[in-house]
Amino acid sequence: EAGFTYNAGFSVMTGYNNIPDEPRQAPGTDYWFLGMQNMQGGPVSILQPVLTYRSSWTAASWACCPSNITTTGNTISAGKEGDRMYGSMIRKDAQTWEILTTINGETSTLVAQVGPWAYTWAVATFEDYGVSQCSQLPQKAVTFDTIVLKNADRKSTRLNPVTIRSRMPSSA
Repeated sequence: EAGFTYNAGFSVMTGYNNIPDEPRQAPGTDYWFLGMQNMQGGPVSILQPVLTYRSSWTAASWACCPSNITTTGNTISAGKEGDRMYGSMIRKDAQTWEILTTINGETSTLVAQVGPWAYTWAVATFEDYGVSQCSQLPQKAVTFDTIVLKNADRKSTRLNPVTIRSRMPSSA
């Protein structure tokens, strides 16, 4: 996981990631995503274009978990190993964000009205649920690259690529 904090709040996060190989055994659920979270004030929520593996690759735009409620855009096919996914989270007005997830010309769109909170934490990360062995994870890494973060004035910072390797704890 790689995280970035900006206390005044971000207004844009965009970036790309690759689609890795499929796990050799069916996992529970694996998620890779760029995300932005409001860490101060309001119900905590995370905005995220999400790459998911269950029995195949899919992707969708999410606004996750304020008051334990998750909303998603339409689910799209995430293609195959080597394809690239583009994700963006863009503040449209004081209350509203547009989250886009695009792979091979297909786009998942979510317009989320999540309130006027400052989204102060940006992350590139991996989560898994129900995984108990390494064969349930891809063998190749997911690399997030061309990540751009912008402040409220839309001034940007470009970040170095972030590689997320899905690994089991050393006891596995």
